[in-house]
Amino acid sequence: MKRLGVVLVVACHGDPVIPPDSTADSSPDSADSTPVDAAGPRDTYGAVSGTRLKLTWLEAVGGARVFKELYDAERGEPCQIVPGAGGTLLCAPIGLGAQIAYADASCTQPVVRARIADDCAMQPRYATEFDQESSCDSSVLTRLHTVGAPLVRASRYWTMSRGSCVGGGEDQPDFGTYALGDGVSLDQLAQLTLGAPEGAGVRLQQRSYVSSDGMRLPMVRHDAALGVECFFESERRTRQCSLGGPASLGSESSDPACESHLATSRKDCPAPVYAVESLSDACPGEAARSFAIGAQAPASPLYTSSGDSCVATQANPGLDYYRVGATPVDLMELEPRLEGADARIRNLAFTSTEGGQWHDRYNVFDTGLDTMCSLQTQPDGSIGCLPGGRANAVVSTSYYLDASCTLPISLVFVPDVAARCGDLPLPRFATQYAFHGACPATNTAHAVESEHLDPVWQRDGTSCRLSRGSGRMFRVSAGLPPTTFGIAHVVTDP
Repeated sequence: MKRLGVVLVVACHGDPVIPPDSTADSSPDSADSTPVDAAGPRDTYGAVSGTRLKLTWLEAVGGARVFKELYDAERGEPCQIVPGAGGTLLCAPIGLGAQIAYADASCTQPVVRARIADDCAMQPRYATEFDQESSCDSSVLTRLHTVGAPLVRASRYWTMSRGSCVGGGEDQPDFGTYALGDGVSLDQLAQLTLGAPEGAGVRLQQRSYVSSDGMRLPMVRHDAALGVECFFESERRTRQCSLGGPASLGSESSDPACESHLATSRKDCPAPVYAVESLSDACPGEAARSFAIGAQAPASPLYTSSGDSCVATQANPGLDYYRVGATPVDLMELEPRLEGADARIRNLAFTSTEGGQWHDRYNVFDTGLDTMCSLQTQPDGSIGCLPGGRANAVVSTSYYLDASCTLPISLVFVPDVAARCGDLPLPRFATQYAFHGACPATNTAHAVESEHLDPVWQRDGTSCRLSRGSGRMFRVSAGLPPTTFGIAHVVTDP
């Protein structure tokens, strides 16, 4: 009996297998290659700055660059694309997670809530409020305010949701409360549109964010054969342009053997077209499969997996259930290659069987360390290309060496998947992420060292329990010097 989990659509970081002959420069007449114009803004893979919205890049020594953010030259600050009312798109100066909340159950006393950190004296500049125009829509930006002076932290808070005041949950100690400052008219923000798919006659197309000042940012992939947007799946030998959406293939089934899994979607939303399956026990490198949605299924009888058993369950009254096709849909696949000879940090490009060329907007490849990497801020403020993908793991600081949970130890946990997946190479690096409130987050890379064989404990609320994870644990080195990694800097187009 196959155990299934709910899918999360996220950016995936993995190391593609680079063909041996991929070290040559990209062809100068390739479809997505444009020379640099020293007299004006650089055209990078079809992305061009406008007179107001400027593209900001992280650029490594040697010229490899990835998109960082947009910069609103009229307002003098970075901004990011968010949905606005009525299907509009806005470039808003989002305030690092600061949220407009309310200190009363009637939502008449607005305040600002934001995560804080002891090592950062800065406070966020802006706070936002997002809401839904309908239950099926994504949240849209409804209010934007500056952040005022710090206040005594409220013990409880409420938020607005579709016109109603909801919540009342206890506030968390790592959140601060601030006065709500002046409102910013959303009409002052730059507006954008998402253009139609480009590339008639080919299956894999792209859509670009454009603004009236001439800015163009190709960011969205479109599968013309399936009629939906797709995203690159990087945990395979070739990259698939995988699907994502509101429907997931979960654990509910219409048969008592739990073999005919059903897709679920909100009852008050249009019927989905595809559902995505995510195997909770998948091996590294397995991509999620997508299935076409079929007829609506009755909500009773309904079964679900429980351990190794299949048991009867009750339907969720807020969901509709759908049958799905027996075989997964064919997804577009792309072959990876490196661009830019004689440079340590190189851009990744992907070619399709149709001859199209696409670029990874976020990851590059470190030929010195032989791993995919992403450009991140290090503790000394420099921007380094820290290892990612299968060569990298995440440092956990939740373990302790004693039963009182007073002696912390940083470890890397590697799940035991050998029985299903065979022997896999161990990660060589591990990244530790540090949040600093309104100050920039920093990341530190470590080398993975010897296996830790002694018992460890973890906190469980107010108690300390012995950890019994089914996997292996490894110690990590002290933070590697920032100079270990390829260095980059921020470049904003003129």
